[in-house]
Amino acid sequence: MSSFSEATALKLKDQKQDGSRVYEGLADQDWCIGAVPHGGYVLALLVGALTLDQAQAALPDILHITTHYLRPTAIGPFEVHIKTIRTGKTTCNLSAELRQKDVVKVTSHAVFGTMDPASNPGGPNLMLEPPSPLARITPFRTPPASTELISQSTLRTKFSDRLNYSRDQTVRDHYQQTQARDGAGGLEMGAYWSFIDKAEPMNPAVLSLFADLFPNALPHMLADLPPSWHPTITMSVEFKFPIPRGTDLRTLGAFSSMRFVNDPHGRHDVYVEIWTAPGEIASGKPPTNGWRQEQRCLAVAHQMAMLMPYEVNLRNTSRL
Repeated sequence: MSSFSEATALKLKDQKQDGSRVYEGLADQDWCIGAVPHGGYVLALLVGALTLDQAQAALPDILHITTHYLRPTAIGPFEVHIKTIRTGKTTCNLSAELRQKDVVKVTSHAVFGTMDPASNPGGPNLMLEPPSPLARITPFRTPPASTELISQSTLRTKFSDRLNYSRDQTVRDHYQQTQARDGAGGLEMGAYWSFIDKAEPMNPAVLSLFADLFPNALPHMLADLPPSWHPTITMSVEFKFPIPRGTDLRTLGAFSSMRFVNDPHGRHDVYVEIWTAPGEIASGKPPTNGWRQEQRCLAVAHQMAMLMPYEVNLRNTSRL
């Protein structure tokens, strides 16, 4: 099985006369839900191509990406076509299309800038973070070390053998005891994720993957839910605090909430926050007091997805 780094490897294929750039890669068969590459993995391919494209630019950090999944991506070769729409002093706008056999499967619009505070010397401090009483702190109340590993090895998620996974039950419990009683509706849940391979780097592509990995709330919200596939239709990610450098960060917390499910096709919303998290899952070595105030939100994601019979997913097997 390919590692995440191997499965998201890209290289420059062509620089066209119109200024666009073409990157190529291979959608890996192991990073799938059933027969279809996972939506977060596909987003990671786009983010990886964009960050590679802008690595030497004056504005090298991805700040935001909006993605529309037009058709299911297939396992096999793909290209990412990137065009620069506008470059300013503080932001750069780019478009990216993931194509297979000259068919556009996914289209994105990305905004790049810089997350380095030193890029604005002498400017005011505009960072809202603890200890400010108005700063949001992590919604997780149980550290990863005090949670239990959950087996995720299934035929549907082939890549689960690459990941450690656990849940913080206090996220759901706290919501049900407070906001849910006031009619907020839906569910809030919390999960911890990490790669089993400690050599995997932490980068925006990884955040994109985990932004689309969260506990499935639908069985708790809909009675008699049949086996189904939940294809992502649109997804946006805003990258918040920069990924900490010079640390041993390996675990991420994915806080998710879902409020609405609508017919036809079970159209539903998912909101996700990706947080830093201290230590290793199920290590039994909890952090020191005050650990919650030390965590930072790395990304916020919104998506619209649908419910489809699982047989629809399996029809893509013919493309393998």
